[in-house]
Amino acid sequence: PYALYAKTSGNGAGPVGPQGEPGIKTLINTIDEEIGDNCENGGVKIEVGSDTNDNGVLDSDEVDETLTRYVCNGINGQDGADGQNGADASGYYTGLEDLETISPVGSCTTLGDPEGYITPVGSGWTTAQAIGYKSCVTSPNGIYQLTCSNVLTTTEPEICQITINNPLPSEVVHLYENLDSAKIEIIPPFGMECFETIMKVEFIDTDGQLIPSFVEHQYVKESVGYPQSDYFSSNPIQELNLNTVNPRLNYQNDYLSNKLIFNLPNIASNLKITFIANAPTEYTSSTGNFPCTQNGYLTVVPAYYANGLTRQPSLIWMHRDLIYEVLKWQ
Repeated sequence: PYALYAKTSGNGAGPVGPQGEPGIKTLINTIDEEIGDNCENGGVKIEVGSDTNDNGVLDSDEVDETLTRYVCNGINGQDGADGQNGADASGYYTGLEDLETISPVGSCTTLGDPEGYITPVGSGWTTAQAIGYKSCVTSPNGIYQLTCSNVLTTTEPEICQITINNPLPSEVVHLYENLDSAKIEIIPPFGMECFETIMKVEFIDTDGQLIPSFVEHQYVKESVGYPQSDYFSSNPIQELNLNTVNPRLNYQNDYLSNKLIFNLPNIASNLKITFIANAPTEYTSSTGNFPCTQNGYLTVVPAYYANGLTRQPSLIWMHRDLIYEVLKWQ
């Protein structure tokens, strides 16, 4: 799903209104679902509703039936070879394990092209004009900035913090093996200002088959102050827009906490995460701190020094901080 936001218009501001009533909390119940029409092999029923009487309990008359969802058990298959012990059939877990995730690295580490950086399809970074780009520039006194060393130098470094020898890709794949869990949490990376990055999540069993996942997006916004949840229907492939689940505006973020919880009917062996940078659907003017212009999208502008700062206008079309966390329930 996508969230739509309407910008305010007009130059005048009206008078401050009276303080509103305290907000009503949203609560969630999970109940074992027997074998029946909703789940032919049983499962879990998830009920959502507003705590209108403020008693901290989701009463039956507070349940919003339109938000009720089911996470169903898979159909029994033929007996296979004994595998590793998984989670209890009751769905109880004993703890969380924080997995070592794949992170992007710059040229100072690779001594060449950065790894894990992506750019939208069709941008200048995907073409030959990206080859030879270096982020380090000289200040008026001839000292190079943004080098890989703290030593001041007037000689152009061979490797800068960003050194491009090949066009950048528009997607990157991260694979995690030996997952052995049916419940996974992902703290997503930030989205980008000028384009959308899709995080495609796939869970795979020992036979190489995709496992559907039901996703709960739990978050607390600083501007709101209490927990909220959104839900994504069960699908074998979840495609989540980072501009929706973890947006960034002027390089700031409103989330105090933010995580995606993936509930699976079966234990997954592997997890595959693919990040895809989509081509922009609209552009902005050349004004503002982060202008998303069409010319900037199509052209790689060399880094330069101006007014006491290093300028790298083309980096706004490069997603360099795909940093996230993966935790598995055991």
